Amino acid sequence: MKTVVCDAISRRLRLSFTYAGKVRVVEPHLCGRTTTGQDLLLAYQVGGHSSSGDLPRWRNYRLSEIHDLRVLEDRFDGPRPGYVAADERFVVVYCRVPSVVVLPK
Repeated sequence: MKTVVCDAISRRLRLSFTYAGKVRVVEPHLCGRTTTGQDLLLAYQVGGHSSSGDLPRWRNYRLSEIHDLRVLEDRFDGPRPGYVAADERFVVVYCRVPSVVVLPK
């Protein structure tokens, strides 16, 4: 799963998956291991179900609880407002969107 998530991050492709029984569509930004030992995905949820109804917004997802993961063809330009590439909760970073993305001309 980490490999698929990291490939999507490097190519800036959205992901779709089931989490807590609901379909989510996200822009993955950072994948790593937290200080609590969890493998976590930090992502900006742009579609699918949200219990709070507030979308888009930042969310954390435990990799162990993600099901039916699919990489979508939809690209995102780069980091969303509020993204912190050096998030202190992560002791190991598997992959991440750089803080600044330079788009090709």
